[in-house]
Amino acid sequence: MLGGFEAAPLGVDPGRLASGLRTADLELDLGVLQRVAGDEDAFVNAGGDQADALYDVQRRALAGMLAAVRGPSTFRLEDAPVTLEQRLHALVDEHVADSDEGRRTALRRQLARRLLDDPVVYIDSLDAEARAYFINQRGVMAARLCDATGLIAEQRAEGLALADEAGALTDVAMPAEGTDAHATLLVAEFLATAERRGREIPGAARPFAAIIRGQDVIDFLRDSKNSYGKYWRKSAREPGAERELAEIALERLEKLQLIVRDADTVHPRPALAVHAVAAVLVVLGVALVLSPTAIPALTIPTKARPMTMGMRGPAGDRPFAPGV
Repeated sequence: MLGGFEAAPLGVDPGRLASGLRTADLELDLGVLQRVAGDEDAFVNAGGDQADALYDVQRRALAGMLAAVRGPSTFRLEDAPVTLEQRLHALVDEHVADSDEGRRTALRRQLARRLLDDPVVYIDSLDAEARAYFINQRGVMAARLCDATGLIAEQRAEGLALADEAGALTDVAMPAEGTDAHATLLVAEFLATAERRGREIPGAARPFAAIIRGQDVIDFLRDSKNSYGKYWRKSAREPGAERELAEIALERLEKLQLIVRDADTVHPRPALAVHAVAAVLVVLGVALVLSPTAIPALTIPTKARPMTMGMRGPAGDRPFAPGV
């Protein structure tokens, strides 16, 4: 029934019903709801169970709607936030019960949202309280989230990632097809190799063991063009195109939280090592293990499904970097 409300004659506050109707009208206009049967006016005018208004929910449109703990219209004028920062905080601030259980619940929800929203959650990115809770509870949290979503937990010493093998929840995939995606794999291998060599240096065991300039990536892609340019789109082979290609690759890696950029400096993160090992292509049911540099020379059938190799395994304290 409309908005979960029964007809007004059954005792529902007419003001509440009118609010539900306005909400439904807005969601119809925005494409979040699609009318299947019935009519809003008939629902209001008919008593009891005489009429229904039924809708389908368009989940893709719903996902783009503002989701707030507290609706903006619920603030009194004198209490309403003024600055942009205050408004953003007001949209997401939640009531936390003043008890140990209340704080644990809030912390669990915060971490669960990060695990679902972010490609990977690194332990060193958490504050002391969240880190202690995460280390003790990440196995249980991962199991529950994976049961609910179909994601696959990848637990390592540095953190936890929920892998989306089906790609249903993925905005930026890696590996993927095309010039930009291949350049990204090449850059990932280049950065991960530099990270591994940096960690072999005595005293380099720190969060960012390798520090690479953006110009180093540009130079690397310029050299790579000689070997792999024939597999790239024409515009990527033009003189100077490596600068744009490097920016695209670094932006993709940054979105996947595989690197951190600070001005012109690129800092590889631990999970980047996964993509330096290999890319696995399941071609007609046969797994072929290939170096990223070999991918362009392979004609990939329509049924090929790209996967990531190196993160699969039981929960434990093994690092993302293989062989460490």
